[in-house]
Amino acid sequence: MLYRQALRTFLLALLVLSAVATPVGAADIQISGSGWGHGVGLSQYGAKALGSDGATARQILARYFPETSVMPVRLTSSGSFLADERTLWVGLQQELESVLFSVGENSSLCFDFTGLCFIADPGQLFRFRTDGLGGCVFLNESEDDVTSSISGSCHASVRPTTLSGTVTLPYKARTYKGGTLRFRAAGTTGKFHVVLQLGLEDYMRGLSPVPESWPQESLRAQAVVSRSLAARTAADAGSESNFDTLRREKCHCHLTDDDSLQVFRGWTGQVGHPNWVEAVEATNQLILTYQGQPALGLYSSSSGGNTESYQDAFGTNDHPYLVS
Repeated sequence: MLYRQALRTFLLALLVLSAVATPVGAADIQISGSGWGHGVGLSQYGAKALGSDGATARQILARYFPETSVMPVRLTSSGSFLADERTLWVGLQQELESVLFSVGENSSLCFDFTGLCFIADPGQLFRFRTDGLGGCVFLNESEDDVTSSISGSCHASVRPTTLSGTVTLPYKARTYKGGTLRFRAAGTTGKFHVVLQLGLEDYMRGLSPVPESWPQESLRAQAVVSRSLAARTAADAGSESNFDTLRREKCHCHLTDDDSLQVFRGWTGQVGHPNWVEAVEATNQLILTYQGQPALGLYSSSSGGNTESYQDAFGTNDHPYLVS
């Protein structure tokens, strides 16, 4: 009985508050829309539908990126830098004190800038870690008795001695091929970043951001957009030697391996996505450009039939080709 009386009193109070708080004649606001993601640039499901209807990759790109051109990256204003072998630095993990890795073929484990290297045999398991004294060491954990290298700088690398050499990071459950695994000190934190240095096309093969079953022309359009996003992001950052202090402290990279930009699956992703690799190779080096510069190739899952302009979504008009 007391419970019912208290409940009636509470509901009556809510009605009174609602009546007081609602202005007479207040305008209704109706918000409608659909989609998934920021809605700027390529709609992936829109591209799938266009490809299923027979549109070519270039027709799909023209639909979502008006006023842009498609051309090889080497012909753009940043071409000489972006076309270099192993020009990209992809941040795999940040601010670590220890990382475990194994090598698939003979590799050199080096303290960079010193000339000091030693050989790691295929299948050996190593740990790179801080030594508590401001430096880092390589530990061979393949044997019962862990052996250690001498201490050196936290600027170090794992360098496969052949083009087919691989490096596996168990924590990420991924294997990487076609690049050099780098360790770089994370500012003054006493920790380090793990970065993969590789070429633009090797990076592209490890993305696979859409399902394998989609139309090949849709995959090719996605490949051009993804390559454009990587190229523009890298061009804005400049070459690794020109990284600013903030970038070195944050990741020492052009691109991070996460959902904030593009997820990079490395060789593990490449071997499981042959149709994506075919699309990458069919569009080799091709990117979107605007006024001779790499265009920002943004994309999201879906846009509900209408894309957003960059200005409406992000508040600036830096990319006028990204329109609704």
